[in-house]
Amino acid sequence: MLGASVAFLCLLAHSSYVSSSALLPLVKNPAMCFLAASSDVEDRIMVSELKLRLGNQATINEMADEDLDDYAEAGFDALCLMGVWQPSKFSLQKSMKGSGGGEGAATAAAGAASSPYAIVDYSVNNEFGGNLALAKLRSRLHERGLRLFLDFVPNHMAVDHIQGKAEDLEREPQNFFRVGSNVFAHGRDPYFDGWEDTVQLNYANPDLRAEMCTILTKIVSICDGVRCDMAMLLCPDILEQTWGKHLGSVGAFKEPFWPDAIKVARAIHEDFILMGEVYWGRDLDLQQFGFDFTFDKNLYDKCIEGNALAVRQHLGTPLPSQDRMVRYLENHEEKRIAQ
Repeated sequence: MLGASVAFLCLLAHSSYVSSSALLPLVKNPAMCFLAASSDVEDRIMVSELKLRLGNQATINEMADEDLDDYAEAGFDALCLMGVWQPSKFSLQKSMKGSGGGEGAATAAAGAASSPYAIVDYSVNNEFGGNLALAKLRSRLHERGLRLFLDFVPNHMAVDHIQGKAEDLEREPQNFFRVGSNVFAHGRDPYFDGWEDTVQLNYANPDLRAEMCTILTKIVSICDGVRCDMAMLLCPDILEQTWGKHLGSVGAFKEPFWPDAIKVARAIHEDFILMGEVYWGRDLDLQQFGFDFTFDKNLYDKCIEGNALAVRQHLGTPLPSQDRMVRYLENHEEKRIAQ
C-alpha cells in the first residue's frame, strides 16, 4: 500500500534522539512518508479508501497491519498524517463549488474535501474516529518502530483574527471578508492573495500567542513530532511585511513566536521533533529559533532546474545546518521532482 503516500521525505538527523515512548534512537538518516488523511480532490484520501474497503464505520486506526508492516519494512522511520484535524464546512463547500450540475456533480461532490490547512479545531476528525482512534494507531506504529507526525498550521485558523476596516474590504476584497458588521482578514503570505477559506491569526495579540502555545501542547501529547506549515510566516519581519499597519507600530509581533512556543513544547516532551516548512531562505532563522529540521527548498529548486553540478555543490557545502535539512521529492502545490 505504499502507493497511498503523497510525498516522501528523507531527514538528515541527530542520532541521539530517543522518544518518550521508549522507541529506539533514530538512525542517522531516517526517512518519513507523508500520507493524506484528507486533502485536495485529486489526492488519494486514505480514510475514504478505508471506508470503501471496510464500510462506513472505518476509522483512521483501520489501517491494516500488513500496510503498516510495509512502511516499516520499506525503511521508513515515521509517518506524517496530513489533514486529521476537524475540518471546515466552509472549505468543503468551497471545494464542491466546481461540481456544478449534470451527471458528474454527485461524483465531484463525493470526492470533495475541505482543505487540511483550514482547521476548525485541533482534535482528530470525528469521522476518522477521534483522538482515541489516533492513539491506537500511534501505539501500533510504535510497535513497528515508527513515529507519528501531525500537522500544525500556525498562521491561520478560525480562532482569532486581524480585524480590518470597511475601507480594507473595499480596497482589497481578495484579502478581507465581512461577518456581520466586522471585517476580517484571510490568511495569506506577502506574495499571494488571501486563502479565502481561512482567517488570519493576530500575532500582535498576546492572548492569541498563549492560545497557540496551548494548542501546540495538545498536539505534543498525541504524537511524536509536527510538521509546521509555512513556519516562516511568523517571523516578525514577514508578519510586518504582510500586514503592516494592521499590526500597529508596537506589540507582541515584534518578538518571534517560535522560541517561546518550542520551549513550551519541550517542557512536556524534551525529545519532541519540530519540522518547519520554510521558503525564501529562512531555514537558518527557524533552526536558530529551535526547530530540529527545516525544509531544504534550495535543494528542491536546484533539482527542478536539472542542474546536477549545483545539486552536488549544495549538498557538499560544509554547513552546520546540513544535518538538519529535510530533503523532499515533492510538496503540496509544487511539482514533483520526478516529473
